[in-house]
Amino acid sequence: MTNHWRDIKHADVILINGANPAEAHPVGFQWFVKAKLDPTKGPGSGGGAKIIHADPRYTRTSALSDMYLRIRTGTDVAYFGGLINYVIQNKLYHEDYVKNYTNASFIVKEGFDFKDGLFSGYNASTRSYDISTWGYETEGTTPLDGPPGATAPRAKRDMTLQDPRSVFQLMAKHYSRYTPEMVSSITGIPVDQFTQVAKIVGEMGKPDKVMTIVYAVGLTHHTTGGQLIRSGALLQLLLGNMGRPGGGMNAERGHANIQGNTDHAISWEILPGYLRIPAPGQKNLDQYVQLNAPKRSDPNSWNFFGINYRNFMVSLLKAWYGGKATKDNEYAYDFIPKPAVNSSWMSIYDQALKGKMEGVLLSGMTATSIGPDSNQVLQALANLKWLVVMDAFPTTSSEFWRAPGMDAAKINTEVFMLPATHWIEKDGSFVNSGRWSQWKEQVLPPEGDARHDHWITADLFDRVKTLYKQQGGKFPDPIMALTLDYKDPKKPELDEIAKEINGKDLKTGSQMTSFANLKDDGTTTAGDWIYTGSYPDAGNLMKRLRGSRRQAVGPEASRHPVERHDLDGGRAGLSGDDESQRSCRVAPVHHERRGRRAALLELDARWALPRALRAVRGADPEPAAPEPVGGPGRVPLRPGRGAAQPLRKGRQVPVCRDELSAHRARALHHAAGAAPGRPAAAGVRRSSGGAGQREGDQQRRPRPGLQRARQARGLGPRDQAPRTRDARGEQEGLPDRHSHPLGVHRRFR
Repeated sequence: MTNHWRDIKHADVILINGANPAEAHPVGFQWFVKAKLDPTKGPGSGGGAKIIHADPRYTRTSALSDMYLRIRTGTDVAYFGGLINYVIQNKLYHEDYVKNYTNASFIVKEGFDFKDGLFSGYNASTRSYDISTWGYETEGTTPLDGPPGATAPRAKRDMTLQDPRSVFQLMAKHYSRYTPEMVSSITGIPVDQFTQVAKIVGEMGKPDKVMTIVYAVGLTHHTTGGQLIRSGALLQLLLGNMGRPGGGMNAERGHANIQGNTDHAISWEILPGYLRIPAPGQKNLDQYVQLNAPKRSDPNSWNFFGINYRNFMVSLLKAWYGGKATKDNEYAYDFIPKPAVNSSWMSIYDQALKGKMEGVLLSGMTATSIGPDSNQVLQALANLKWLVVMDAFPTTSSEFWRAPGMDAAKINTEVFMLPATHWIEKDGSFVNSGRWSQWKEQVLPPEGDARHDHWITADLFDRVKTLYKQQGGKFPDPIMALTLDYKDPKKPELDEIAKEINGKDLKTGSQMTSFANLKDDGTTTAGDWIYTGSYPDAGNLMKRLRGSRRQAVGPEASRHPVERHDLDGGRAGLSGDDESQRSCRVAPVHHERRGRRAALLELDARWALPRALRAVRGADPEPAAPEPVGGPGRVPLRPGRGAAQPLRKGRQVPVCRDELSAHRARALHHAAGAAPGRPAAAGVRRSSGGAGQREGDQQRRPRPGLQRARQARGLGPRDQAPRTRDARGEQEGLPDRHSHPLGVHRRFR
């Protein structure tokens, strides 16, 4: 995310591709709405920012957008390419910005070309490129001032942008093929609709206008994901929207903990802080920096990442190998693996299918459910000698042999299920889209045999290290030299790891305060330069709350009263056996308990209600203006905030029609669909227990904790006589429902 969620409120146009922020990121979506409702924003004379949503599916984001474009999956390159061509051909780009703040004026070497879908230097036999013709014409051969490897000779420039070998002209030539008709044939977007969008986007090249592009895994989860996102970035650079309030290329990464994972190198090709993994032939630090650090080709270029590349790498090596990383051995650079082949997620299972991989360790993910070809992954797992699954619950990977079409008798894979703690059973940090790192506390202690995953990893490492000591092995140096400077190396505390990630000044012993102070002389450490400054001597800054309200959870939560206002078991779809007459205090929050009691999730109704809503077809015509359900106005989240009709016998929680998702908002005021014996709750249909099974439900297994809890408590009234589809009536448009609308049991203590 080049900007931040809050910065979206400054945008005049919000271009959304491959994302559904209204439903996937409802808290962050408030900033989209603020821009939309701000009369000073928007193209032309204003009137509110325009939201344009391009997506194969019509979602709640589409419903709240000014324009929705149904686009064929993965064709966003053509969509952005058409917008780029429109902006260039009509000279709508931000000329001063493009000339002075991009490389559009740089002159490319003679010989560079693009023909028949391929750039110059392509070798058909090896399917690789020789990129020697892809560089810039330079003024001499002497690199600019700066650290070795981070600068290049000064590039020649044409500030008029007219030279045919300038980046600008080559780009114009490349994208000239993307006419509205071509874009329409590739993407499926009608020509007139695309042209309308192009005209709006073209206005964003003015100095007083700005556009943001928002995307998510709908772009990144493609084999061409890099091209999809880079094409959007090119458009933003032409319009002068990078580095400005309300602009940028903004990836929605709010799910815990995707941003933190990638920052800390969850991908095979990077090291923490997005330093590249060394490749074969990069024999020393000088070669590594020379081939990987971004280069500065103009004296006015800042290039902070490239200039500090060596500082970041040496500080990382010192954090890992401590005293074993010295100047004489180039700070243990040789200890870093240098893979010669692609080791990406997909290629791992290709290797397993070919019998070139004996085992796989899956931690916190299930391979059979998230890849592009589940059947291939199933066959790959069946071809392994061993599989280790480290997770809080059994997954489709830990029980892959149960999948349809799998013959368990022919599968020899030995599967180890290592029970890991759930995130709610440990402390640590979450990192949101804007890289705000926030510390959370442990809510419940681990249950049963569950252990923290970093403890499991530390124990495995210790056992491997012991085997190396006892039996020797090939190149044991990286294993033996790795520094684990913790109170208990087998059970490191996450707080200790956070301090290590921050880094320290080895001369003074003080924690580092800024990544700008990291050095390449071995006197500083940093487990990840991005987070240097998060844990100075003053303490863990990720724990700062600055007055934010904290919900009482955890073992001591029962001491903190929370108003429940006579809510009974009927509110928001709660079953009749919820024991709601017990204490009206907050109980511990836990996603799925593995103990004796039922799965536990104590939520106040004002938070639980939106998920409890299950809309059916509406009997009344849709009004022109948003009509609140249960009372006028928007949702009063606290007692006394506006009038409202009672919600059954419970709390007043009105919900506006325009605040419901598209698939939930179709069926307001359908009193006939209410559960027998219960009055309709302000016209909103809520889930009823015992609903007929949806297609595929027979394949779904109850989670262990929930299953054991049901067996322990016996059959309740709802379990003994579940209603069938016929019992509740065949109503047109009434979808099947899960028996528990919130997806969990809720019990009050």
